[in-house]
Amino acid sequence: MNYQEIEDYFKTDEGLTALLAKCNPAFEAISKYDRLFQNNDIRSADEIKEALTKLAGYQMFLEPIYSEADTQKKYYEDWHYAQQKEEAIQNNAKFLDGGAKKTASLYVSKYRSFRNKVNGKIKSCITGIMACQSLLKFMSEEIRLSR
Repeated sequence: MNYQEIEDYFKTDEGLTALLAKCNPAFEAISKYDRLFQNNDIRSADEIKEALTKLAGYQMFLEPIYSEADTQKKYYEDWHYAQQKEEAIQNNAKFLDGGAKKTASLYVSKYRSFRNKVNGKIKSCITGIMACQSLLKFMSEEIRLSR
């Protein structure tokens, strides 16, 4: 997906739901690797290389989505805050900065939730990648020492 396609998903609630559905297969696969690592079920070099490759691919898929989710969350939060401030000015009403920030934060909760889900899976990928690299290095060192 290119950035324009990703951005288009953020234009409606339905789009955000569709993007989450598009991410779910990656989320499920990452969770599968989480379980495999937890149960120590990845043992061979081939299994480790496969996990490394797939986790890197999932990370590459999710990173642009995370970036856009973060951008959209910040944009809409700032926009909603500015709208509240403008409305107070037009109505000659007292503007409460803290209340406006809280309302703006609540306004973007769906974006924050989505962003945090994606970020959590990216962090799982990174942890899995580092574990794979460590295991491969350990295996390589064992082979070297056995010669």
